[in-house]
Amino acid sequence: MLVDIRHEATHNELPSLALLRLAAGHALDWLRASYWQRQADHVAAEHARIRQLLQVLYYAYICLGTAAAGAVPCLHMLDRAWCSR
Repeated sequence: MLVDIRHEATHNELPSLALLRLAAGHALDWLRASYWQRQADHVAAEHARIRQLLQVLYYAYICLGTAAAGAVPCLHMLDRAWCSR
């Protein structure tokens, strides 16, 4: 659609304002679906991953603090899956 409108504007007459608005709406829909939503999904996934990492670091900090105070380390609180990452 956008290519056709550009072609018409270049070689014939300028398109109507209504057609330009329609094309702009299609372009925004494409950007939303192809770029902005994918970026939002990626940011949300990274946010969740960072939150999990911070929780693991917090538990490690707590465990180290209790170990330094003479208590038994609470390593069972840490997720072993993170050790391989």
